[in-house]
Amino acid sequence: MKNHIHITKVLLGIACFALYAVQPMALVYARGTSEEARQPDSQKDPQASDTETRTVTDHAGNVVEIPVNPQRVASLSAGLVTIPLLELDAAIVGSATSTRDGKTFIFSAKELFDLDFESSNLFDYGSGGKDIEQVKASQPDLIIGSVRGKYYDVVSGIAPTVLVDFGKGREMYEDIAMWIGKEKRYNELYTQYKTRLKEVKAKFTIPPEKQTIAITGSPNTAKGTISLYNTFGSIPAVVNDLGFNPTSFVRDNLQGELFRSVNLEILDDIFTEADFFILPIMYSYGETEEEIHSSLDEIMPKWRQAMKAYKNDNFIIMQEELGLSHVFKCYNFILDVFEKHAQ
Repeated sequence: MKNHIHITKVLLGIACFALYAVQPMALVYARGTSEEARQPDSQKDPQASDTETRTVTDHAGNVVEIPVNPQRVASLSAGLVTIPLLELDAAIVGSATSTRDGKTFIFSAKELFDLDFESSNLFDYGSGGKDIEQVKASQPDLIIGSVRGKYYDVVSGIAPTVLVDFGKGREMYEDIAMWIGKEKRYNELYTQYKTRLKEVKAKFTIPPEKQTIAITGSPNTAKGTISLYNTFGSIPAVVNDLGFNPTSFVRDNLQGELFRSVNLEILDDIFTEADFFILPIMYSYGETEEEIHSSLDEIMPKWRQAMKAYKNDNFIIMQEELGLSHVFKCYNFILDVFEKHAQ
């Protein structure tokens, strides 16, 4: 379509193939078996035994003794934890899940890693990782959850438990890698990403530092508002790495906030100011580009005339499943999107 990019799963595979050519992904799962799930020996720290431990401080301030080489990792947060664990080739035994139309799945796992939960043999911890009996049954040696979960006192009695804060962005991912002994793989992926970042940034004829960008959620037609993202998800992380400037409203009002809903008056100013406008939607939940256009028509009938990014072919509707989790597969895919708009 003329004024935006329809991002597909096929393009995701093309965009990220080179990233994984150096080190193929080998996912390891276990369910209800006496044989422990183990990461490939080549990924282990040769100086650390399976029983060796270390002390870390998680994002909630808990001081926890955890295994250096965890062999059965339980994730109580799909997008925050499971997706990074998959990219890092962790030995996962179970995950928090979602259910839609009678089918259980892990958000983004199919789109990013072609993982079908129902055929994976992973333990199902349910929505928000609340199925404590399944967590117990999976016999984890390390549990990773969210600081927003209300399960720490219970699950920390099952196995060492560390909590992550989504607001920490890539620092969260780096800490997860450290906690599961995958610093080497993380650093390899980060190095590849930085190389790709430099290549894409060099293709802009107008440097990103001289351009502004807005990232929003879908319009709320009932309230006539839209959520303006600041540090929510991997898209803002890549935008920041490229050097784009936030809109003046974000710069002056959203420091320390993940996102905020804004009214039409503020939205009009953002439309006028932003050189790029990014709007991620959930294709797996049935959201479409046509619905976004209709919603914008409803809350702001003249949005096409007002939005500078639309008039300059820089209004990008992106699949949220590919731009939410902090993993390098998302980062590199987002770079490919910006490469197409370098100007």
